[in-house]
Amino acid sequence: MKRSLLYLSLFLATVLPACKKQHKNIVAPVTKKYSIKFNVTGFIQQVVGSVDGNRHLNSLETYSAPLDSPLTVLHYLVFDSHRNIVSQTKQLSTDASFGTISDALAAGTYTIVFGAGDSNLSVSSQNAVDNQPLSQLIPIFQDSVPWGDTFFRRIKLTVSDGDVAQNVSLYRIVGKLTVDLEDIMPANASKLTVTCNAGFFSYPMLDTLTVFGGVSGSGGDAVPYNIPASAIGKSNFQASQFFVVNGTAQAAVTINCYDATNKLIAQSVVNNVPLATNTHTVLSGLLFGAGGAINTGINQAWDPSTINIHF
Repeated sequence: MKRSLLYLSLFLATVLPACKKQHKNIVAPVTKKYSIKFNVTGFIQQVVGSVDGNRHLNSLETYSAPLDSPLTVLHYLVFDSHRNIVSQTKQLSTDASFGTISDALAAGTYTIVFGAGDSNLSVSSQNAVDNQPLSQLIPIFQDSVPWGDTFFRRIKLTVSDGDVAQNVSLYRIVGKLTVDLEDIMPANASKLTVTCNAGFFSYPMLDTLTVFGGVSGSGGDAVPYNIPASAIGKSNFQASQFFVVNGTAQAAVTINCYDATNKLIAQSVVNNVPLATNTHTVLSGLLFGAGGAINTGINQAWDPSTINIHF
């Protein structure tokens, strides 16, 4: 018995330190990361009245015209070569660091995505084609219909053996549609709706496809605009909305006016309205007058050129 205990003691004295030493030598590898900093300093746009007609750069935080609505949210996403999100940040315009992104990434090649818009701009995913498996989900930017003024940028970034600091400018990905009623607003007018059948729900972050996700509802969604008492008896009531289109499109736009009981009192349908990214389309004319004549003006705010279509 004493001999057995002696052997056991010698065994433990020999094996346990070896095990401890072996365990101590197992160290998880540390992946070196490099500092990544982006300064989202501006957006690219056309400035009306510019002498040379070239693109001009304005501060993202200034919101000077022709920005039509404040940019209140900035999304930043990093994808690896397998389309996996490895980093993601959402900034609000109330944040002190709004427009400045600080990150840390290991060596590799990444796709960096930026999106700026109003508070409804969200990050989501959906199938590129109906009935595809979940593995086919692609990341998208999505907004309520209609969109707010929205800017986007996708860049490739290779991180090798040093820190990265870059300035980034974003590009507008929406068009704008404005309805301008030139006739006098009648006393019984209460609500105006504008329906455009060319807008899309979503904008893909990684794919070359310009837009996808389907048109916003069957025949488009009717966007309501309440008519204030101050507009009664006056002309040039305006209703504007933003939309995402697949490059260029020919849209059908329906303008309806209702009284307080939701009874339709006037309607105009304008077909073959040209819509395009970074383009302001203006429908102006008479809704309540004889014939309800509506004219189409193109690019009157975001691009120096103008095309008028009469019918």
